[in-house]
Amino acid sequence: MCIQTIANSVSESKMSTSKKWFYLSLFSLVLAGILALILVIGRAPYVNQLIYSPSWAKKCLVIHVNLALGVWFFAFFMSIWSLVYEVPRWPFYLAFLGTGLFAVAAFFLPGNPVLSNYIPALDQPVFQIGIFLFYLAVAFAIIFSFFSGKKELALRSLPYGTILGLQVAAFGYLLAFGLFILTFFLVPTSWKARPYYEMLFWGPGHLLQLVHMASMTSLWIFFISRLLQKDLLPRWGFQTLYSLLLIPMLITPFLYIHGINDALYYRGFTKIMRWGTWPMATLLSCILFWHLTNAGFRRFKSSPIFWGFSASFLLMALGFFLGAMISRSTTLIPAHYHAAIGAVTLAYMTMTYPLLRSFGLGQKILGPKITSLQPVFFGLGQAIFALGFAYGGIHGLARKVYGHEQQIRTTEEYIGLAIMGVGGCLAIIGGILFLYLAGKSIFDGPLEEKEKKDHLTPENNEKVIVEFQVY
Repeated sequence: MCIQTIANSVSESKMSTSKKWFYLSLFSLVLAGILALILVIGRAPYVNQLIYSPSWAKKCLVIHVNLALGVWFFAFFMSIWSLVYEVPRWPFYLAFLGTGLFAVAAFFLPGNPVLSNYIPALDQPVFQIGIFLFYLAVAFAIIFSFFSGKKELALRSLPYGTILGLQVAAFGYLLAFGLFILTFFLVPTSWKARPYYEMLFWGPGHLLQLVHMASMTSLWIFFISRLLQKDLLPRWGFQTLYSLLLIPMLITPFLYIHGINDALYYRGFTKIMRWGTWPMATLLSCILFWHLTNAGFRRFKSSPIFWGFSASFLLMALGFFLGAMISRSTTLIPAHYHAAIGAVTLAYMTMTYPLLRSFGLGQKILGPKITSLQPVFFGLGQAIFALGFAYGGIHGLARKVYGHEQQIRTTEEYIGLAIMGVGGCLAIIGGILFLYLAGKSIFDGPLEEKEKKDHLTPENNEKVIVEFQVY
């Protein structure tokens, strides 16, 4: 089965819903990328003085993180989910409204940026309403799809491990949203902004990292299953693997037993993320590479899906390694999570091409080589960015400072920031290339029937920009 089978097995209305979520995710990635350039300038040596207002740079950081880790990730997830389950359309419009509200609030309304972990915020009501509406919309979309009682035939077209991973991610998301509501009623409103938002998002934010892991690994399974045209594990094998993510998720509500002021809440969620993410991903990676080794890597050297998966895996491995080095609050922390979220982003970027095929859209000019280069550019840039931040962090470089706030005290900090700047520029180039490829596929319009057949013909696959559909 290929992604084209999915396109043939879902209704036009479901395809339309999936497209809407996809376009929202792509639009958010464009804005997040523009803001990323501003943030790189705000940290790079010498040019950081161009950012005259650190507060303005921090506002850009707030919006960048919420677009890149919130809207891009979860809107893309909903685009895939909409091909599997029947999802009503109205949650999309609620999510679109929420995204617009918090973006407008950041740039046109007064409000102090609060750089809380996982979900930074602006201390003002319009931003808060916008963020809440977006996450509420995703929760409603998942809930209504579960209770609709209707599942699309796409369930039969995707590997069992992919479906199970998406279901675990959806469950984790609903649990995280429920814990957010619980935390909202537990956090005293008399607290100052920084501790208030830090505690509000601490628990749910940690849980969302398990959600991202479940979603990313479900796509890894899809990629390698399509490459090898076979089932990678029996059902019980995938159930065992995903139980390694599900068990930590189920533990999280018990961390509230003594309230949010207790060490169990603060340290417990840290340990859940530290020990709950890597075992499943490590075991799955070993299985996937065992299958690829047996099949022969050289078979896939021209496949964009292979390079996208490999870049995603390597970034995740780097994220795990850097995370194990964290001992204090320095730029080692953003080094770790930029590698980790870069891995998730690469998985979604790689999935974009078959998703566009399912919409009946596709490239006509560029070949698979440039599509294979895109994840390499982005992954290499993100890795260099993370290593630069890590090198500076090892030597005490402070995080969350921009413009004149940044005090570079040692040569090592200069070197780390210079490496970070080079990596950031490479990652931005990779992001621009991705948006160009995706945008050209969209604006080229629907493929004609003859072109679809050409793209699905194995002997012509060297002409195809994406090789997913030839399996």
